Amino acid sequence: MSCVFCKPNAKLKWFKSKMEIFHSHKHHFEVEDNKYTLIINNVKLEDGGKYTCQCNKETTSAWLYVEDPEWEFMKKLEDVEAVEREKAIFECDVSDPEAEVSWFRDEKELKSGGKYEFIKDNLKRRLVIKNCNIKDDGKYSCKMLGQETSANLFVGRKYKNLIH
Repeated sequence: MSCVFCKPNAKLKWFKSKMEIFHSHKHHFEVEDNKYTLIINNVKLEDGGKYTCQCNKETTSAWLYVEDPEWEFMKKLEDVEAVEREKAIFECDVSDPEAEVSWFRDEKELKSGGKYEFIKDNLKRRLVIKNCNIKDDGKYSCKMLGQETSANLFVGRKYKNLIH
C-alpha cells in the first residue's frame, strides 16, 4: 500500500482503523523520494480494513480487502484403532501447502506439545497422539476456514500372551 506526498522525507504515520502502526516483523515501511509504502507481511483476514497515511494535517485512506483462501480437504480423516501405550496417527490431505488447520477432540481445541504433536508436511496434516490410553477414545476433528473432517479413535488394551 503506497501514498505519495509532495514533500520528500516528510514525517509520516500509518494507521489502521485509527490505531497507529509501528515498524515490526508484521509491518515495515519503505520510502522512495516522495512515495511512502506500507508493507504487510503474512497477510491474514484480520488485516483487512481501513488504512490511513498521515503527513502533518494531510491524510489519505484506502481499504484493504482480504479474501479467504479457497482451501479444501482432499482426503478426509479415517477412524483409527490404537493399542494402549502406543501412538495413534490421524492424517488428512489439504489442497494447499499453506493451509492452516486446527485440531480438536470432542470440540475442544488441542494444543501441540506433550501428548499431542501436529505435523505439517506439504499437503499432509497429521495429529500424533502419544502414549494412548482408554481415556483418549473419542471424536477427533481437523478444521480450516469453516470446513471440518472428523473421525474416531478407539483404544484397546494390550494383553500379554500367557503360556500355560
